[in-house]
Amino acid sequence: MADHASLDMIQPSLQTSSLGEAISLLKSGTVDEGLCVSLGDRMISFSVDDVASGGALQRLLGLQRVLNTLRVPQQDKVQPLRSGKPVLHPRVAEILDALR
Repeated sequence: MADHASLDMIQPSLQTSSLGEAISLLKSGTVDEGLCVSLGDRMISFSVDDVASGGALQRLLGLQRVLNTLRVPQQDKVQPLRSGKPVLHPRVAEILDALR
């Protein structure tokens, strides 16, 4: 069981940003303290050490890639790999004809 006294609480003074805004802020290097990122009804908090080490930026970029992958619409039908009949080497064609 976790010791509730040792859990870090999100400080209300931390800047809260969306995912895109947080990535822009971290890339520009304008974040001097911790950072809170709002993801719909969830919130992710990063410490000063995470921001300074670049770990926060790496995690948010990875999260952005995962979310972008999930947003790609599924295709209804599978596209064929080739538009026509494959071209076979004449010797391969001979062997396949012999097997018929």
